[in-house]
Amino acid sequence: MKGLGWSEDERLLVVSYDGTVRCYYDLQGEFTQFSLGREAEDFGVNSCRFYDHGMVALLTNNALVTVSSYDEPRPKLLATPPDGEIHSWTIISPSCTLSRSVEVLLSIAKTIYVVDATDCEDRLLDIGPFSHISASPNGKFVALYAADGKTHVITSDFQDRLSEYNSKSQITPKYLQWCGNDAVVIAWEDEVNLVGPNSAVASFVYEGRVHVIDGKIYAA
Repeated sequence: MKGLGWSEDERLLVVSYDGTVRCYYDLQGEFTQFSLGREAEDFGVNSCRFYDHGMVALLTNNALVTVSSYDEPRPKLLATPPDGEIHSWTIISPSCTLSRSVEVLLSIAKTIYVVDATDCEDRLLDIGPFSHISASPNGKFVALYAADGKTHVITSDFQDRLSEYNSKSQITPKYLQWCGNDAVVIAWEDEVNLVGPNSAVASFVYEGRVHVIDGKIYAA
């Protein structure tokens, strides 16, 4: 299994390495099925990202395949990313982009590439690579966690850098997620840093292991 997600109407999506997608629509194991296409069959799926009614699959050859509707799945290749290791990636939902199509953010080398249906643009950063990328729920901001332990919050058009927070940690966090549209959660095994506007930070240490799901913190 290379991807597991939910649609807005609470269907469970399960993606296999060969690009087979199963949509489970009840608790009895009933499902519909479709394929991400020949490219996925030939090269295999590396990982997936989901939004309310669609998904994007990153293939092992760095190609990106998108499906904009689970009811009428028509897999399409996005613009071709450059060669190189992808350190992390995320998507911005079509409901939050000017083009009304999904955008993919890729960390390659020290910069970020933004990929859509027709273009792949280098945002000309020099502070990467980034182990984590997270877009805010409204799509206006992006949080980046760099190898030097710094978290950068910038606008999603990459025109303005809003804040920078240095965790001073030599350990890569498990999670970097948005908590609403105003704060970023950085979580390790048992510690959480909550970074707000103007780099204001609140730190919490837990006895159990920390999990962050959709911006909510759980300790077990």
